[in-house]
Amino acid sequence: MSVSLLRGRTVRRVLSVLVVAGLLGAGVTGCSNDAGAKTENTVDASPTPTNTPTDGDGDSAEEPAQDTPAEPEQRPVPEEPEAMKTGDKAGAIAAATFFVEVIEYSLHSNNPELLEKYSYENCTNCNNLIETIAYRSKNGYESLETSYVINSVGTPSYVGTNHIIWGVPMSITSKEQLNRKESEQIETNKLTIYVTYENGEWDLTSIDPDGGQSTK
Repeated sequence: MSVSLLRGRTVRRVLSVLVVAGLLGAGVTGCSNDAGAKTENTVDASPTPTNTPTDGDGDSAEEPAQDTPAEPEQRPVPEEPEAMKTGDKAGAIAAATFFVEVIEYSLHSNNPELLEKYSYENCTNCNNLIETIAYRSKNGYESLETSYVINSVGTPSYVGTNHIIWGVPMSITSKEQLNRKESEQIETNKLTIYVTYENGEWDLTSIDPDGGQSTK
């Protein structure tokens, strides 16, 4: 499964551009005194001229300003909504929406713990995302911005046999900007998020861009 959202849900986007400004030196002109105008014990009426550097002068005391690298935005850990307490259709929608937030948070923070907590162990694309996060962390990649916007939510389908499993169709636009990439990546994908309700808790069972049925 690979939807961008799924490409490790990884999907997306990304950019981080540092701009360093260069300054060109300009010529400096000074004023000269009128030699014959001064006599002993006489104070010159005009102030002593000094060389005044023009803007951008290479000898200026001011250092050229440089852009500083953008820092990753700190975000709060997503919390389960009250609607996730039931195993019905409304609970399935709430769970699927929450798991989108979990994926977004995990990619942005470079921390897979929350995603690991909620993912079914055999969820292929969940594991792909977790591996993507590990790769980024190991190789110095950070997300300056990661966002997942749910454009629409379709009617959930009950697909469970031995378990309570719902498939929730969604349209999602993802955007990501990484610190070591020079372009931003934005994608919109339609997919089905499968969620399972068991022992009063939901887990993220599968992420399918083709809407294929999930079993557990």
